[in-house]
Amino acid sequence: MYDVSAAETIGLAEQNGLWLIHVDDAADLQGRAGMSWSSIVMQKDCTSPAAGS
Repeated sequence: MYDVSAAETIGLAEQNGLWLIHVDDAADLQGRAGMSWSSIVMQKDCTSPAAGS
């Protein structure tokens, strides 16, 4: 696993035409120390001229 923040992922996605829909952070379900998870939902704007490229 690589330590990548949700903010970094969202920033890169937005630079590439994706819009943030939802983000949620959660502790590790197995209780591992120092481990957490982010769920990120993004959507591509299908109405833009660049859509499909």
